Amino acid sequence: MALRNLTLAVAFFSIFCASAAFGGSEYSQNGNSVTTKPLPSDVLSHCYGNTSNCSAGDAIAKCAITDCGNLSETGNPSYMGIFHRASPGRDDFAQATYYPASTDPYYAMATAGGANDKAVTDVVFHAPNAATFPEGIEGSMVIWDQYTGWVVSIYNYSGVPGKIYKLPAANGCGTLSKPCAITNTYKSAATNLFNTPDYNYGPKGSSSNGIAPGAAKVLEEELQNGAIKHAIMLAVDCVNAGKSEDGHVGFTFPANGTPGLCNPPNNDYFGPQNSNRPWAGTLLFLDYTPTQIAGFGLPEWQTTLLTAMSTYGAYVSETGGRNTGLALVGDENIEGSEAWKYRYGCPACTTADPFWPWITEQKGLDGSLNLNHVGCAQGSPGADPSQFRCVGAILANIPRTIGPEGTDTEGNSCTSGKGCYPSGHIHVADSCIPKGYVNGPGGCS
Repeated sequence: MALRNLTLAVAFFSIFCASAAFGGSEYSQNGNSVTTKPLPSDVLSHCYGNTSNCSAGDAIAKCAITDCGNLSETGNPSYMGIFHRASPGRDDFAQATYYPASTDPYYAMATAGGANDKAVTDVVFHAPNAATFPEGIEGSMVIWDQYTGWVVSIYNYSGVPGKIYKLPAANGCGTLSKPCAITNTYKSAATNLFNTPDYNYGPKGSSSNGIAPGAAKVLEEELQNGAIKHAIMLAVDCVNAGKSEDGHVGFTFPANGTPGLCNPPNNDYFGPQNSNRPWAGTLLFLDYTPTQIAGFGLPEWQTTLLTAMSTYGAYVSETGGRNTGLALVGDENIEGSEAWKYRYGCPACTTADPFWPWITEQKGLDGSLNLNHVGCAQGSPGADPSQFRCVGAILANIPRTIGPEGTDTEGNSCTSGKGCYPSGHIHVADSCIPKGYVNGPGGCS
């Protein structure tokens, strides 16, 4: 991964808090990465259970995609991999990404680090003064300080839609000898993007399943450029409350923690437990070929996401509650525009950030799933509204297609006739595959 400008100070100050200045994932040259490794060519020989019989994993994938039968693949396809982005406003459904300048204040926090940094404390780094969290009940930011090497993630729960929270202002603090203290509960830090593992973070990891700050997050520039060179992260209703193939409750490698377990006591927010529920860290993947994807005639945003899921796969990371299906939405798995808002102010952020002029010319994002409709829906009402809300479905508008094995939720064979719908083309990879990515114990035999 190369910087577009070799002079870091000039390049990063000029874009100050702007969208990522890179093509591809931040961890793309990291030998310890699990998120940037393409699926092996024999992935279908290593389905869940490390077998070429993919039926057990297919049942898990179907459960994930239909919320274990609560959603219909053909009856309500809006839940088939929902993609949701909002411009800055009352609720952004995304994660801010900041690239501070060397002149920005110093901040400090104590945190648990990654696989090789179990007890990192006193992390000191630059951050924009009083940087703003994305608005909404939940907000998360990633800060990559090129000058100290730290990559940090900070999570904020407000409980109040639209309420604005910021890092502490540099008032009487902000120097290297007296950095401003950050006291948020959930914080994680990576010492260096290029050699720190992007998995096994915790107990306060960047993401609910323990992925490192910025890893697997879909960047605005990646969607615009039509190339996501890493696995993505998806939300499901809830994660399995039983033991995984690794013997853990609720998660499997590369996750090391779990978000919402299915059917917890005295809580009906999540769906009921089912033996086919996925675990946090479950690696889902599609079997579509590049030729098939190109032939679907889908808009660019959808084609790019389908290609990523067919090339790298998608790790289960978050839980969204009943009727979630699969979802690319939230404060962990997609980059937001709050950094542009901080730098330029709104509503100018929707024109200063090149993502919004691009995505509002895309099709299939006004919530109707109609590929003849251009543009996104109107933003939220009330105080501080989002100007745009883009809602589509990654797995919608895909015809029955021949595949290598299995059936879809309607019983159509994937190997004969017209083939099957997407629920027959999504599978679960065995955890030996990501274990093999990092040359750890338990790699595929």
